[in-house]
Amino acid sequence: MSKRKGYTLIELITVLALFSILLLFSVPNLSFLHKYREYNEVKQFEKDIKYVRAKALIENSPIVINFDISNNGYKIIQYNKVVKEYKFQQGVNLKSINTSNGYLTSGGSSIEFKTTGAPSSAATIEFDTRFHGKYNITLSVATGRINIKTIR
Repeated sequence: MSKRKGYTLIELITVLALFSILLLFSVPNLSFLHKYREYNEVKQFEKDIKYVRAKALIENSPIVINFDISNNGYKIIQYNKVVKEYKFQQGVNLKSINTSNGYLTSGGSSIEFKTTGAPSSAATIEFDTRFHGKYNITLSVATGRINIKTIR
């Protein structure tokens, strides 16, 4: 009788099943990455607003943030010159802007930061995201305070 060396079909299937279970637990959760990117994009927008507020105060010149909902982005304009232009890309959608001048869901709107660092009108900017829910960013006229509120 000859000795055969090899594995049986049951042994091969068992090993493949164990490997597939191990791979299942080792694959990273990609939704975490998407949420992280969305959150960072909204935080970057908040930093840009704070930058505009500080720059208007320090340089003693008005600066405008011009929102373009149809293109899902904004521009920072000083002395009729575009300082920064940004378009949201990581799943963040600019949904609406509610200023004391009116409510806007399409087209463009702008908020001017005066030389005192305060915005010209109170505003609530609403964002929708694919994975993280909704964000509301509120600008206060009296204090120039910027608040981010997450709505799930």
